[in-house]
Amino acid sequence: YISESIKFFADELHLDQVFMNTVFENIWENGDPDIYYEQLIKTADFLLDNDRYVDMYVSIFDPSLLYNPDGAPKSWCGCGNCMIAVDPNGDLFPCLRFRTLSKQAYWGCGNIQQGVDYNKLLPFKFYHNMSKNTKCLDCKYKSGCAWCPGNCYDELGTIFDRTTFYCDMHIKRAEACKYFFNKIAKKENKTLEQVINFE
Repeated sequence: YISESIKFFADELHLDQVFMNTVFENIWENGDPDIYYEQLIKTADFLLDNDRYVDMYVSIFDPSLLYNPDGAPKSWCGCGNCMIAVDPNGDLFPCLRFRTLSKQAYWGCGNIQQGVDYNKLLPFKFYHNMSKNTKCLDCKYKSGCAWCPGNCYDELGTIFDRTTFYCDMHIKRAEACKYFFNKIAKKENKTLEQVINFE
């Protein structure tokens, strides 16, 4: 229901910004990436056909998926930096996901009485550009790839490697972004590079 939701947000709620992402856990089934792509294309067409792309930001269409000058895989996740979570006991965590782990011990980083233990957050300053997974390093859409460090830690025991449950969904998202930004370029008589660089 992605396209229907975006239409509702635009036409009924008059929102001009919608932030969204899929879940990173191992829940995706065969056929889900194709359904996702179809919904994103319907969303793109709605935004384009009604000129809503001019005044409405939908985060799923992110130009960084198509443009990455340094070639390094990067995550936009603020885990451990700007997403500190607090549980009912006042204990602090790098994000909510590190308090809801199912396979690993909770990763705390302080409490509201003593404050944040920044030494426990130090690894989060470095995880963004690291992965041992060659599937990630060889992916043509690694730029702007969203991944969940909490899910990686829960599944793999480390934030310096990545799960790949989400890969097919990410590829379909990137292909939908290519469709979206190419159509904007054609509509505005610009190059794709001009559009994704907001020229």
